[in-house]
Amino acid sequence: MLLSTGPLEVNRVFRMQIDVPDDIQTGSIQFGAESLWLEPGHDAKSCWAGFQIIDISVENNERICRLIDEYL
Repeated sequence: MLLSTGPLEVNRVFRMQIDVPDDIQTGSIQFGAESLWLEPGHDAKSCWAGFQIIDISVENNERICRLIDEYL
């Protein structure tokens, strides 16, 4: 799920990147994700969007799993 400052298209593939602070992990995590749904935010400028990861390297998938295990 992503909070956006502008509208996004549903059923579109996006190339995404998570910039992880160096004190947590080195480098960014890149992946492809498809937007599945869109809901208005608390104001007219923001919206919530739901995504499904559809393309990610094994290394980046493992890095996301480590982040979840360590910080959630």
